[in-house]
Amino acid sequence: MAYIANMPDGQLPAWLSANRLMLWTLLALSELGGRAHLDVLYRRLGEVLRIPEDLLWLEYPPEARQEDYVVRHRMGFALTDLRYLKLVNTHGRGNWSLSDKG
Repeated sequence: MAYIANMPDGQLPAWLSANRLMLWTLLALSELGGRAHLDVLYRRLGEVLRIPEDLLWLEYPPEARQEDYVVRHRMGFALTDLRYLKLVNTHGRGNWSLSDKG
């Protein structure tokens, strides 16, 4: 796996910010029938956005406090924001669905 010593937002493309991932996450979830586990949703998001494999599976460095893939972590923030907007629902650990509003 690839590591980057420092992970400021400026090192990743702007289209991978949590704010911009909100729309794409909704689209990916919709394409998966409106309900999916986080792992499946993440893979679909990578396909929808054609994220290069090395970027999709980019990990935080060992000394970082995060133990997730960088883009997946940002997708998690997007899902949290979507939940606050009542566009998605969570069903247990890692299971997400579109709400009636979404």
